[in-house]
Amino acid sequence: MEKISVHKLKLQRAQNYLRHRLLLLPAGGALPGTRTMCTQCGVGRKIMEQALLEAEKEGLLLRKNRSGFYKESSPKAQTDVLIYVDNSLNQLAPVGSAGTPSQIARTCLALQSMARAKGLNCVFYTDFDEMPKAPLPLFALSVTNPEILTRAESLYPRTVTISGIPGKLACIPPVELATRAGLEHLASLGHRAVGYLYFRRPDPGYRDRHLFEYYRFMAEQGFKVDPSYIVPYPDENSVESGIRKMFACSRPPTAIFAQTVWLPTVYRVLKGLKLNIPWQVSLLGLGETDFVERLHPFPAIVNESAKLIAQKAWELMFDSTLQSAALTPPLEILQGASLRKYRG
Repeated sequence: MEKISVHKLKLQRAQNYLRHRLLLLPAGGALPGTRTMCTQCGVGRKIMEQALLEAEKEGLLLRKNRSGFYKESSPKAQTDVLIYVDNSLNQLAPVGSAGTPSQIARTCLALQSMARAKGLNCVFYTDFDEMPKAPLPLFALSVTNPEILTRAESLYPRTVTISGIPGKLACIPPVELATRAGLEHLASLGHRAVGYLYFRRPDPGYRDRHLFEYYRFMAEQGFKVDPSYIVPYPDENSVESGIRKMFACSRPPTAIFAQTVWLPTVYRVLKGLKLNIPWQVSLLGLGETDFVERLHPFPAIVNESAKLIAQKAWELMFDSTLQSAALTPPLEILQGASLRKYRG
């Protein structure tokens, strides 16, 4: 794994945090104070000020002397690209022990960043009926209502769906592929007992895709699954109590596979149980890499990148030769120091 700058990772986390706050603010809404944002994001004041300065240069916020920072309230005259998110189940809420943007939110931020880089004005909506009824390019995220998808594809001829129900043009996050890739990697290192932390989403159809793939793989390999190996994590307390039960069973796991947004909690609980990473338990994360710089040893990660998902969706949108296609972004496993071979 190539060496990653800790400063760069912290700056990326501050940028994502800031853009996520702006995403959810109404036009003209005020951001919290700098000290509050530093505490919530877990970075120093200089890092946060750098992120604020960059957002100000991009025209995302306004600085008012002795008053703070506000979301830009004067939109550009022309709208070039639309983003719609079905947020009925609060998919845009921050997740994980570090309060990071969800993958849906991160994908939105990546799409907006790509549009800005190309000089396009990308406008974000969570209410379908408020969107302009013009034949504009539309990225539709987490849409699970077939009626909304049908209306979207009729009103906006170039519609690319991400997550939710696949449309004619769809970028499908590699949910099952990512789970299987991580489990295959652990099995190749000799691990047979694998604890699994999965995100319990309000939508059971989406939630079960992760979990079913775990059960399918373990059954194919003939690996036994103790009920305590499975930990849903709607909140931090669930993660902590679940891991403690996992290592209190008669045959504790030799490895844990968990979303990276919860890795800080996992590391803290394992340290409290006096379990050494990787000599007593190996750890593999699933998700993003831009906020794990404080973890030691540095975790190995199946990189299910929102940026790659956004790039694939952008290719689908602006490749005029494609009228129907479904693409899945590539995966990569970053070899950190939290894994070791197990020869039980």
